[in-house]
Amino acid sequence: MWNVGKHTQMKQTLFIFSFLLLFSCKNTTSENSNKTSNTPKTSNQTLKPAYAKGFLVEYYETYKILHILQPFSNDNYDSVATKRDTLSYVLAQQNAILPKNIAHLPIIKIPVKKIIVLSTTHLALLELLEAENIIIGASNTDYIYSEKIKDLVTTKKITKIDNQNLNTEQILALSPDLVMASALPATQYKQYQPLIAAGVPVLLNAEWLEKTPLGKTEWLKVMAVLLNKEQKASILFDKITTKYLQIKVLVNNFTDNLIKNKKAKKTVFCGFPYKDTWHTPAGESFMANFLADAGANYIFADVKGTASIPISMEKIYQKCTSADIWLNVDIPTSQENSKNFELMKGLKAYQTKEIYSRNKRISGQGNDYWESGVVRPDVVLEDLVKIFYPELQKSFVEKELFYYKKVEIK
Repeated sequence: MWNVGKHTQMKQTLFIFSFLLLFSCKNTTSENSNKTSNTPKTSNQTLKPAYAKGFLVEYYETYKILHILQPFSNDNYDSVATKRDTLSYVLAQQNAILPKNIAHLPIIKIPVKKIIVLSTTHLALLELLEAENIIIGASNTDYIYSEKIKDLVTTKKITKIDNQNLNTEQILALSPDLVMASALPATQYKQYQPLIAAGVPVLLNAEWLEKTPLGKTEWLKVMAVLLNKEQKASILFDKITTKYLQIKVLVNNFTDNLIKNKKAKKTVFCGFPYKDTWHTPAGESFMANFLADAGANYIFADVKGTASIPISMEKIYQKCTSADIWLNVDIPTSQENSKNFELMKGLKAYQTKEIYSRNKRISGQGNDYWESGVVRPDVVLEDLVKIFYPELQKSFVEKELFYYKKVEIK
């Protein structure tokens, strides 16, 4: 009897010990869980873009923080630590435990499965990542070029959104995970506050503020972090960058030889008159950088600024009379424009018929230059080099222009 009682007592003791051990483990786990939710983990990795200046991504165990730098400004960028007007978003994976110190930031659940986009350039980013099927709403649908996306509009899988008079009820009824808008003046950002108050994240995409072609294209990575498709985006961007830089080296070597042989690079001017004023890119603008990479001598390269600048017709005649190439003559058909075009007969580029528009790929009101051209700067650069230096056409597989075409004049 004594041996049986002793054995029973030992079992009871073992059970109590096991229970206390289990309770201790649960309590420790609970404490660790609370610690995780209160204390931010150290960033495992930071995505610092190679060319883009307008975004930064910090990676944590179950979430990412996306910083959109200066979406309300056109100033030069500096570090995120001293950034004015930076917008930061928490991109939370499913069931992510978030630290309390970022609770004030807008949260976007990823991967995003339903998105509304308010710019056709955003469509191109999604299509390149093979994610056009997550688009449930888009603005300016009459200006879409992509046949795939136009079909989604036609079959009502994409709802038309009026970006000018934003219909909050319409957007809320679609239950998007995210609304993506273009960067804009801070005053206009107020129109999205009802959506944000209703729990719909609104992300400002500032790709159009980039000053370089590869910088603008690198915003592909921003779309990718929203979809958990970073690897795919990196492969695509590296491929585009490699081709772009190869073309740039090719044309640099060619123009260096021109200069050594005391020959000049092609001189180029851009734009078209509107109501007696000519608007052309400033010398530090996106287009000016594109022209420099293509080996051109841009007439207004010395003009400070990054935006479009107004120039009088008299100054155009003064500076552009002997220029070799007249570029970006995207002329809408009207009697007034035809009259203005006729006034340019004294320019060398008019007389030699070296006039080019970006209107080769048109579908309805959609122009693919403003859509896929944003994510394929290598193809745009190749077009420009073919226009400026046709001697180099043998260096390219495709001989025809892709986005550009020569303007026919009588």
